[in-house]
Amino acid sequence: MMYQIPLQKLDKLEKKINRIINKGAPIKFEIGEDCLIPYTIDGIYEINGSLKTFYMKAKEVFVEGVYVINGWRFVATLEHKESGNIIRCVDSSLEGKIPEKYRTCAPYCDHCKQSRHRKDTYLIYNESTNEFKQVGKSCLMEYTCGLSADVCAQICSSISMCEQASDLDDEFMRVVRNSMRNSSCASSKEVKEISYNYVKQNGYKSGETTRAISDLVFGRGTNDKASKEDIEKVDAWVNSMDANNDYLKNAKVAWNSKYSEYRDIAFIASLINTYFKEMIKLEELNKTNNTYMGEVGDKVVFKVASRRVLYSKGKYAYYGDEVLVWEIHDEQGHTILWSTSTFVSVDDIIQAKIKSLGEYKGVKQTIITRGTILYSRGDIYETKEEEDSARESAMDALDKFLSLLD
Repeated sequence: MMYQIPLQKLDKLEKKINRIINKGAPIKFEIGEDCLIPYTIDGIYEINGSLKTFYMKAKEVFVEGVYVINGWRFVATLEHKESGNIIRCVDSSLEGKIPEKYRTCAPYCDHCKQSRHRKDTYLIYNESTNEFKQVGKSCLMEYTCGLSADVCAQICSSISMCEQASDLDDEFMRVVRNSMRNSSCASSKEVKEISYNYVKQNGYKSGETTRAISDLVFGRGTNDKASKEDIEKVDAWVNSMDANNDYLKNAKVAWNSKYSEYRDIAFIASLINTYFKEMIKLEELNKTNNTYMGEVGDKVVFKVASRRVLYSKGKYAYYGDEVLVWEIHDEQGHTILWSTSTFVSVDDIIQAKIKSLGEYKGVKQTIITRGTILYSRGDIYETKEEEDSARESAMDALDKFLSLLD
């Protein structure tokens, strides 16, 4: 028989059954695959009133003990007393269903048809005929393939323990509720929906975001979730992503799992946060002029609207200056790359030749060479007004000097 046993109960159950097996009982006990047990808890609802479903981590457990022969199985011991009989039922499925006559019956054996002084007799039951029989110790073995009442009781006890362990009783669920974050799983679909909306509204902070989303997932529910279309877009982005390190590989596995544990929420939330960043970059890209400035070999003149250093190429011995790779955007929104030791400032006017054309993550890049700065106000003046004023003063001084020469 197969049972689904919560992990919190499995260790204790395994120890009990192994003790019975060590006594010589012919019981086969195997622990199988991981599984999840769905459950609900009163008081934890969705906003729309329906109960939220959680999932408990469990293992499939297989227990087999051969003591049913030709449909007959041992179910109870009748302990005969002067004032009546004590029924010690070992089969929990028949507890409370044993006929009352066995409370007062004599120590008679239905098999050998003899009544003798016996301390105990035994009840066997045939499920197909719904028939009980009272037998003595020796006759019992003819119905149990030679197994004694004690061994049969041990087998029944093992099966009964598995049935009890698989039962989610109220006391156990109280413990689960108090430790839901560590003992439960939730639907990944729900985790994605809640994470999407939370990160979108509150941003992402490692640790803090995970705890906040966990409270929403494993605490009182919320209808404030992302739409199906939103999640489908993120899903398509995640599965098209190049997972080039262990973290991204683990994150993709967590994202595509059907159920999520508490520790999986960090992966899901961080992926959604990265997705939002990529979408912002894409929006900015759409605002730029994503075309080339011209063809290879063309001479171009442009004004620098923004610039940044991508990386350094180091120093060349015959120059002695550090060569930097600049990413430049002109006033028309073109993306330009220039490898030079020249310092580039905003508003510089540059003349250059197009060396090659490239593309990186969908951005068209014009690579230039032999660049010359035709005009630069450099970093001397903070504003254009200061520069113009200084130029006028210089021209006035030059005029005065020329007049003196005359």
